[in-house]
Amino acid sequence: MRLNAEQRQTIHRLTREQLGERVRVQLFGSRLNDAAYGGDVDLLLRAETPVSLAQKADLGWQLELELGLPVDILVIDQQGPRTAFEQLALARARDIPPVQEDVR
Repeated sequence: MRLNAEQRQTIHRLTREQLGERVRVQLFGSRLNDAAYGGDVDLLLRAETPVSLAQKADLGWQLELELGLPVDILVIDQQGPRTAFEQLALARARDIPPVQEDVR
């Protein structure tokens, strides 16, 4: 997974700040390939409550600003039918490991 600890922490922090604690955020796409270079950050979000287009756009903008990378966000509706792309993303998505805080 080609995300460093600071990037992972930023993704978790902003996602939870904007969408709540119970959102599941996963990575899919080229950033899962450790041998690749570049690429955008493809995030798959699963929230218990609907995510509006405005929320998705604002989160994407904030992530791009703080990460300095292009970000694509796919929100999966927990109740609705799945498109072929959503099924593929779900099959390949991996949880983004949380960053362990240094407790002293």
